[in-house]
Amino acid sequence: MSTSSSVEKLSGLKRRIDITVPADKVTELYNQRIKKVATTAKLDGFQPGKSKNKLVETRKMKVVESRFGKGILAEVAEELMKSNFARVIDEQKLKVAGMRPIAPDQELRLGNELKFSAEVELYPEIHLADMTNVKLERSVVAIEETDIDEMISTLLKQNADWVESDKPAQKGSKVIIDFEGKIDGNELERGSAKDFHLELGQNRMIPGFEDDLIGAKAGETREVTCTFPKDYPRPELADQTANFVVQVKQVLEPKEPEVNEEFAKKLGVEGGVNELRTEVKETMQKQVEHLLRDQLKMKVLQKLAELNPIEVPDCMVAAEIQHLHEMTKERTGVAQNQTQEQMKTLYGSKAEERVRLGLLLGEIIKKYHLKADDQKVRERIEMMASAYPQPEQFVAWYYGNKQMLAEVESVVLEDQATEKLLEQMQVQDKNISYKEATKPHQHDENCDHDHDHEHHGHEHTHEKKEQDD
Repeated sequence: MSTSSSVEKLSGLKRRIDITVPADKVTELYNQRIKKVATTAKLDGFQPGKSKNKLVETRKMKVVESRFGKGILAEVAEELMKSNFARVIDEQKLKVAGMRPIAPDQELRLGNELKFSAEVELYPEIHLADMTNVKLERSVVAIEETDIDEMISTLLKQNADWVESDKPAQKGSKVIIDFEGKIDGNELERGSAKDFHLELGQNRMIPGFEDDLIGAKAGETREVTCTFPKDYPRPELADQTANFVVQVKQVLEPKEPEVNEEFAKKLGVEGGVNELRTEVKETMQKQVEHLLRDQLKMKVLQKLAELNPIEVPDCMVAAEIQHLHEMTKERTGVAQNQTQEQMKTLYGSKAEERVRLGLLLGEIIKKYHLKADDQKVRERIEMMASAYPQPEQFVAWYYGNKQMLAEVESVVLEDQATEKLLEQMQVQDKNISYKEATKPHQHDENCDHDHDHEHHGHEHTHEKKEQDD
């Protein structure tokens, strides 16, 4: 009797695999193992190795079976389950994204057939849609002199000295405060501070906190009531109303420097105001090009997802939800004590989108046999390094860290896949102003999502590629 198997389609991408191994195959492998252990095991009253005396050998086998038989049968069952499961996966050409642990369907007994089952989840079959008729608008920006004026004005504000004022606080003022927060009369954990510097209008605090300090003067005490957002990182505070007693100790107003050679030198620019304007323009150009490139990439990925509405494996979405949860904890520095359901509510739709894009990009990378361009990897690392005081050390560190280097290579590979899609689309350039390009809503959560996706979603593309290879 030969081993039998069947694959049953469950919901979505889930499949149930049932396998039956005949009793004689189980017994055959079991006996082989018993003999092997009898030859190698050190047993009191028996010489090591195989005995020429059949009676001694028989007694030795019985001792081995008595002592180790149950464990050996379990090992045999595990080996048969693994090897037969792998065989069925290979024969059926199933591309497995995830699975539950394999387990026997009944108690193991020598002389019985071995029946076991496994639930697996498959990667979706992907047939990429034609993108040649897709129309896409690409924003193009030219930096004007007025844009440079506004940027220098921003630099003046950023480099202002703060001087004490007896005027009421307004947006743009800085206040030095002591505050103490309570919810329902109970002290709020990590809700108090002394000599806290707060620039009004920056929206660093929970909604309503800064607004209630507008008009306050030094020496004044104010009671502030505000509600934590529903998606606040600490779930126990989400949607809770807190009362704060705030003592305003000082009100400070900014005093801006003049635009002159001294100011240029302070910003590290030699050559005076003209050279300052040149460097400001170059920096603005690089930043807006990077921003527009990310926005264009997001448009391309949205079109890709729209035209390829594939199913995604639940196991991959669950792993991505956990990853987003960990990322939030890392970013906020706050322990996220959330249930699986809370995490699913918070991150579920975003995780599903990220997994879908990762799988689709993986298919494009496979289709066009893309490899990360070494020069582009180098350029990206050098761009990141430029923000650090010793860029050469930063670059050397990245190239010495295989995991970090692999992340950059993944980002570059995604960019190359996006460029392949762009080559197929009908792209129309549209001139827009610098101000329009850098509106806050232009680089909100969507662009943050894209940035996150670059660093993690592409892991799925590697998984898919390995399965297909």
